[in-house]
Amino acid sequence: MDLIRCKCSLNCPKFIPEFDKYHRPRYYFYGHQNRNRVGAKGEDANRWKGGRVMINNYWYIYKPEHPNSTKKGYVAEHVFIMSKKLGRALNKGEVVHHRNKNKEDNRIENLKLTTVQLHPTEHLTDMSGRLCAICDDKTYIDPKTNRPVWHYYGDEAFICHTCYQLYLPYTCFGTKDISEFGARPPRKDRTNTFCVICGGKTTIDSRGYPKWHKYQNGYRCDICYKRDMRKQNKIY
Repeated sequence: MDLIRCKCSLNCPKFIPEFDKYHRPRYYFYGHQNRNRVGAKGEDANRWKGGRVMINNYWYIYKPEHPNSTKKGYVAEHVFIMSKKLGRALNKGEVVHHRNKNKEDNRIENLKLTTVQLHPTEHLTDMSGRLCAICDDKTYIDPKTNRPVWHYYGDEAFICHTCYQLYLPYTCFGTKDISEFGARPPRKDRTNTFCVICGGKTTIDSRGYPKWHKYQNGYRCDICYKRDMRKQNKIY
C-alpha cells in the first residue's frame, strides 16, 4: 500500500497509508486533523488548495503582500495581471475591464485598464442603427443623460419614447404587450386650443410638443397648472 505524507502541514514527518481499511482516502495522521488550524495561513494551512478561488464570478489568488489585496490576502487575478504589466499597483478609481465580457478570461489581451466613471460605457449597447417599430424613426435624446430612450415592443423590437407615451394609457390597464394596437394613432391638433384660465398658449417641452393639462371641460396651460399645484402644496 502506498504511503503519503500527512497534510496537516508541509513539514509534517508522519506518513500514512493512502486509504484506510474501508478503502476511503486518508489525509491526516491520527490527531493531526485539527493541527495548525488556528493562525495558519497560506500554504501552511491544512485546507490549502493552491490559493486560487472563485469569488462573485471572478478568480482571486492569494497574494497578501500585494497592495490591491483584500483583508483576507486575496487579490483579483485580472487586477494582479494588469498591475504586473504596468509595473505598479492600481490606483484608487482604476478598474480592469474584460473585453469579451467573460469574467473568467484573464488573458492580458482581454484586459483593458479604465476608470470607475468610464467603465459603464464599456457595457453600453450600440443603438445608433435602431429604429422605432411603429413610426420607423429615431427616438429623442434625454437632455439629462444625453442618451436615447427606448422601450420594449414585444419580444425583440423597440419603440421610441413618443410612441410609448401615446400607448401609455393602454399599459396602465394591465396590457404589457402593446404591439396588438397596430399602427401609431394620429396626434390631436391643438393649434386652436387656449387655456381656460388665462386664455393663452402653453409652453413647449424639450421634444417640441405643447404641454396641456385637462381641467374641467377644457385644458389649462402648464404655467397655470404649476401655479395651482403650488397653491395646493403638491409641488414646490
